[in-house]
Amino acid sequence: TLSLEPLVASEDPARQAAGLRLGRVYPEKLNADAIASALTSDDAEVRSAALETAFVRRVRGAGLACEKVLAARGTGFGTAALLLALSGEEQCVAMLVSALRHEDVRGPAAFALGFTGRAAAADALLAAMLDAKLATVAAEAFSAITGLSIEKDFAIPRKRWTPDQDDDEEDEPYGPEADLPKPNPDAIARWWKEARPKFDVAQRYLRGAPWSPDALLRELADGPARRREALALDLAIRTRGQHQIAWDAFAARQAEELSAARAGAGSIAGGSYPDVLPASSMAARLPNAAGRTRRAGGPA
Repeated sequence: TLSLEPLVASEDPARQAAGLRLGRVYPEKLNADAIASALTSDDAEVRSAALETAFVRRVRGAGLACEKVLAARGTGFGTAALLLALSGEEQCVAMLVSALRHEDVRGPAAFALGFTGRAAAADALLAAMLDAKLATVAAEAFSAITGLSIEKDFAIPRKRWTPDQDDDEEDEPYGPEADLPKPNPDAIARWWKEARPKFDVAQRYLRGAPWSPDALLRELADGPARRREALALDLAIRTRGQHQIAWDAFAARQAEELSAARAGAGSIAGGSYPDVLPASSMAARLPNAAGRTRRAGGPA
C-alpha cells in the first residue's frame, strides 16, 4: 500500500498540504504522527490542512494548535476560527467575539461565528452590522444562526454603478461579498428583540432550527454554496471521516454522497468535539460575565 508520508515530508508546501488532505480520505496511508508534526509547520497552507485533517482524525494536540493559530491572528486564522466555531463550544464563541475587535481578522471571525449556532454569537453579529465594511458578512452569518432572511424590510438596496456616476461618489465594494444583501441593522434589531427569547442560550441553532444531524444534512443540501465547504468539513469531523461530501464536485456526486450520509445519520455525532478541543487550556483563561476567570471544567 502506497504511503502518503513521502508527500507530507516533501519540501514543497503544496505537496505537503495535498498529502495531508488525502489523509482524511485514506487514513490508513498517513499516520497520526505525521499529521501532528505538520501542525507546527511555518507554512500556513500546510498548517491549515494539518488542522483540518487532525480534527477529522482526532489527532492529539489539534485543538491546542488551533487555539495558538487563533491567538496569533496571522495567516491561517480563518481555518482555526472555523474549526473552533464548528464545535459550538461557548468558550470558542467568546474567543471569536473577542476577535471581532481586531481589524485584521474581523471578517473571518464574523464568518466563523455563523457556524457556532449560538444566540450570543448572533448578538455580536448584530452589533457588527453597524460597521459598513463588515455588515454584509455579519448579516449572512446572523441569518445562518437565526434563519432570518436579509431581504425586504431587513435589507437596504445596493447602489449600482452607472456611467453617469460622479467620480467622487463612493462605489460599492467588489469581492466575494459584493453580492450579499446589505442589512438594515435597525429593522433586524427590532426583529431580534422579539425573537431572542425564543432562542435557548444552551442550544445551538442552524437556520433558526435547533441543531441536529438532520438539520446539518438539510443545510448541506439546500443551504447557500458559500457555507457548504465548512459544513462538509463539520460532517467529516462528526463522522470521523466516514462521510465526506465533495462540495465542489458535480451535483450528482454530491447528491450520492449526501444520500449515503442520510442513510448513516446515526453515525453523526452531536455536541462539541470533546476529544479534540483543549478545554483545560481555553476555558481556564476565559473571563465569565462577572469578570472572574472561569475554572476549567467549571460551569459556564
